Amino acid sequence: RAMLLRQVEYARPDTVDEAVRLLGSREDARSLAGGQSLVNVMKTRVAAPELVVDLNRIEELRAIETGANGELVIGAMVTYDELIRSEAVRAARPILAEVAVKIADVQVRNRGTIGGNVCSNDPTNHLPPLFAALGATMTIVGPDGERTVASDDFFLGVYLTAVGPGELLTRVSVPAGHTDGFAAVTIGRDGTCIVN
Repeated sequence: RAMLLRQVEYARPDTVDEAVRLLGSREDARSLAGGQSLVNVMKTRVAAPELVVDLNRIEELRAIETGANGELVIGAMVTYDELIRSEAVRAARPILAEVAVKIADVQVRNRGTIGGNVCSNDPTNHLPPLFAALGATMTIVGPDGERTVASDDFFLGVYLTAVGPGELLTRVSVPAGHTDGFAAVTIGRDGTCIVN
């Protein structure tokens, strides 16, 4: 039997400021990035937001750049596939691309976003522990302006991050560092280890 979504208001802003204003306009507004998590919890009615704010038109959230201090700056709407294909990522922190290529399947890698992965902080997600190990910082924008949070203070618990109501993660910054000497180990449900 098909489960239909509850009726919900939908907005598709063009800027971060507009998205933050919309997210703050309703008590139960939720941002929509790739939709890999939110749509599924809405289908099962675990979540029923009043307003869904689609971030897909906000171009500034899609950039991958090298910052002034050599850090890798990744926009929250960068997909896993874009992370994998990025020359800047391969040059600065190739472990990110090596881990991203192991995430789910092609369809998920084409739609799933860095911001969605990080903000859901699902214990099975690949990127939160990797960003924490690399000493990443997260930039959050809200009604009171912009703030930067270290990964140790960003990941508060299972499914819980420092992004509060009416706020939006805009980018993840990974400090410059060596491009070798890093590995990621994935432990499968059957206990097998895969080294990336």
